[in-house]
Amino acid sequence: MPKSQRLKPGLSAADSPEKVTAGTAEPLSVAQTIMAALQRTEHCVLTKIYSTVTAAVGELHTKIDNLSRDLRSEILNVRTEFTKVFEDVRKENATFVTCIEDLEEGANWYANRVVELEAKVTTLSSQVNKMTK
Repeated sequence: MPKSQRLKPGLSAADSPEKVTAGTAEPLSVAQTIMAALQRTEHCVLTKIYSTVTAAVGELHTKIDNLSRDLRSEILNVRTEFTKVFEDVRKENATFVTCIEDLEEGANWYANRVVELEAKVTTLSSQVNKMTK
């Protein structure tokens, strides 16, 4: 076999640059040999690209899943913190409401007392005026 048509390491008999027709082997032209080599190279490159892309996609899915899990965890933590803060605010608000109600009650009592005292002062003034005349 001529040197240009010998099989290279890693190539199979099917990759041989000979064309089999009707039981006889015909040598391929240089252009056909180059085309066959280009097709094999193209197939190898595409296979490597596919495996690289597949691996990258797998890594991306893993990273996305991890980020999604971390995000869910953070959201739950924030919800828990907000719930605690809101509960503290509600308790403090309830304390303020109680204080305001007590102040309103006291203010109403003092307002009523002032009205009573004004009525007594008016009565007493009237009596003093009658006595001094």
